[in-house]
Amino acid sequence: MKSSNYRVFWKLMVSRSTNISNVFFSSIIYILILSGVASANSDKTVPHFKVGTNMLSLLLIGDINGSLEYPLSNQVSLVSTAHYVKSSALVSADGEGYRVSAGVRTYGSFQNEEHAFMELKAGLSHYENPENNIVTDGSTPLSIEFYGGVSNDFNDILFYEIKLGLIRFLQTGNISLGGGFNVGFKF
Repeated sequence: MKSSNYRVFWKLMVSRSTNISNVFFSSIIYILILSGVASANSDKTVPHFKVGTNMLSLLLIGDINGSLEYPLSNQVSLVSTAHYVKSSALVSADGEGYRVSAGVRTYGSFQNEEHAFMELKAGLSHYENPENNIVTDGSTPLSIEFYGGVSNDFNDILFYEIKLGLIRFLQTGNISLGGGFNVGFKF
């Protein structure tokens, strides 16, 4: 892909006046092209359905959360997360908040790491009495999330993954760093 295409994509993601459906669908096409979905290797077994939790946010800010990953092929999965937090670094002592997101994850190889992935999701966040300026009080802004990470197995039943990314809240234009250390079960 030419460098001018990267600049167009970046401007699309950063522009405040961009239609959200254009951003979302353009981003999905971009991530699928990058991952090489069309050249999926058919002799590999399809990954397992996964259920997990982000232990990092659970332990650090008391974020009760869960994640699901439903494989569509060897390289593409549907992913979703749900979070509930009460009285933490994100909300005041008398506030609470929730966050839900869903999107697509693509697996590929990056510097000899076979279980590397990129993830693109759309999300909704709602926080009462927020302690930061990322979201506004009582609103439910739409966000776009982009993560990169690695997923590996502890054994045949348990997995872990580490990811780092950016979350852009479209209502306010704020960008936040996101990350996680997820552990869970494969079915």
